[in-house]
Amino acid sequence: MKLFQTFKSRFWNYKYFAIAVLFVSSAASILLFSFLDNYHYVNSDGIGYYSYLPAIFIDDDLTFNRTVEKYADYYNEEPTTYGVCKHDNALCDEYIGLKPQANGTWLDKYPVGVAIFLAPFFFIADIYVRLTDGMRDGISPEYQIAVGIAGIIWLQFAIFATYKVLRHRFDKNISLSVLVFLLGGTNLIHFAINQPSMSHIYSFTFVTLCIYFLDRYLEKPNLKYLFLIGLSLSVIGLLRNINILVGIIPFITILLKTPKQERIRIFGKMILIWGLTFLSVMIPQMAYWKIATGRFLIYGYPNENFYWLEPHLKDILFNQRANGLFFWHPLLLLVIPGIYFWLKSKDKINRVSVFFLVLITYILSCWWAYWFGYSFGHRAFTDHYIFFLIPIGYLFQYISKLDRKYIITFAAIVALFILLNLNQINLYWRGIVASHNNTWENYKENFANPRVNFKEILD
Repeated sequence: MKLFQTFKSRFWNYKYFAIAVLFVSSAASILLFSFLDNYHYVNSDGIGYYSYLPAIFIDDDLTFNRTVEKYADYYNEEPTTYGVCKHDNALCDEYIGLKPQANGTWLDKYPVGVAIFLAPFFFIADIYVRLTDGMRDGISPEYQIAVGIAGIIWLQFAIFATYKVLRHRFDKNISLSVLVFLLGGTNLIHFAINQPSMSHIYSFTFVTLCIYFLDRYLEKPNLKYLFLIGLSLSVIGLLRNINILVGIIPFITILLKTPKQERIRIFGKMILIWGLTFLSVMIPQMAYWKIATGRFLIYGYPNENFYWLEPHLKDILFNQRANGLFFWHPLLLLVIPGIYFWLKSKDKINRVSVFFLVLITYILSCWWAYWFGYSFGHRAFTDHYIFFLIPIGYLFQYISKLDRKYIITFAAIVALFILLNLNQINLYWRGIVASHNNTWENYKENFANPRVNFKEILD
């Protein structure tokens, strides 16, 4: 017991936690790239998010024609051509997020935000390739590794922002415990390591930063934090458009916490500062739309719609084939009792945040592809995990005050479910139980059979 207390007092802090996460995530990323055949960090929808970089800085071709030709060869997938499918098909003619246009060009439907945050890593890889006379195509291993490194670094930003939000409410022990929960019990680390070219690790970071800046504003209202809230919301919209709805939380909270006689003035400041910030941040996106279509504003998802009277709430929460949130990450069910303790607290954002959580769940359930494509877990919720972590933190806080035997029992149960999640990550990464073969029968058959050939690895 004395040894444990010594270890806890010396190493149980954010500094050593972040170092451990950096080491583990780096090791996992290296193993993933080294042992899985033909693995690419730029994959799935991430290809579309990333495509701006090689198209602009290597191919010098925003028509994306050269990019599509390279992708067809590299990823071994033949592109479609304009008009070959029925236009009531939600993904009509689409190729890795690029939509063929009548004039022979391609339109990237994904926002430019992810490409902007990947750009520094892309440029470093590009310089290295130039100096070593490598394959300068934007998708060779050097560029893939650069994207992998980006995911690891942005995971550090993500856990730092999360820790700051949690420490505003809880002590060090609760905050670090919730971080362990986040990394071990959800799919966030999957999107940082396995799919860093997708928007989720970046979106989660900025949604969390938005809440951090809101906390600071509510402590000390000033224009600095009002601007930073607006900036984070603008970046959130640039990364993944639908997530701009998170702005409901600071907008309503600030108005409610402002004295009545000051509300009109604060309302005007929010509209002005946030509006100008949003327009400024959106300049790269609107510039691309103007070049590609001749218009500053477009809807990049034609034929993809919401069906407001046909929600699939049960599916997005519990259905295995629909990437049900609680099926793949059952620990997140702790949010239900957690919300009870959150609402009982004096947290200034609790009620508006719970309303937002209910609202975004309904909205996501009404999307035509409510399962949101191939994914480990329901990825559309990943961006909003901070609204799960805060109430779970309040639950942890309550549990920590109980008798020691209850604490140990609760911790053991959480640890078992973390092991379950890590096992599922292993199965998904190796393609044993993944989106293409995600059936209950396959899940049961392979749950305890990861098919690891140790002899092959040792050889």
